[in-house]
Amino acid sequence: GMYTVYRFDPGNPHSLSSNNVSKIYEDHAGVLWICTTAGGINTFDRRTEGFVRYIPDPDNPTSLSSVTIASIFEDRSGILWFGTGVSGIDYFDREIEKFRSYRVDPDNPNSLSHNIVYSLFEDRFGVLWIATNGGGLNKYDRRNGQFTHYRADPGNPNGLSSDLIFSI
Repeated sequence: GMYTVYRFDPGNPHSLSSNNVSKIYEDHAGVLWICTTAGGINTFDRRTEGFVRYIPDPDNPTSLSSVTIASIFEDRSGILWFGTGVSGIDYFDREIEKFRSYRVDPDNPNSLSHNIVYSLFEDRFGVLWIATNGGGLNKYDRRNGQFTHYRADPGNPNGLSSDLIFSI
């Protein structure tokens, strides 16, 4: 068979943004999303065989929040959720093509418990579960925008054994 190799090319803004790919996902609309550990997110245009880059822009609060993307998940409503390696969760609003984010807020006990997010999952009730690196498991309630934290407790043999959760 024939293979095509796509690589980062500093002279080409339509090349892959980084060679360090962490996840590849095809969404329900057939869009291919390529997440990287150093170059944010790319979508692949099959017609032109070029990439569109989504990277953080400090001057734009609705841009991607981190160049390090650890996970991607599409919920039943078609919203794409991205777990970042340093700045919590970003989700993509397709209608306006902007990112929104959730991260740890020390002044809000119902915010995300940790900013490194390894995995996201939606259960059959539409509840979003978030696996973190050191903050245990989070449950996100879309109605009130609050996170419930499930942490390891050595005194509870039926609880989490660790606050480091890699996958759901």
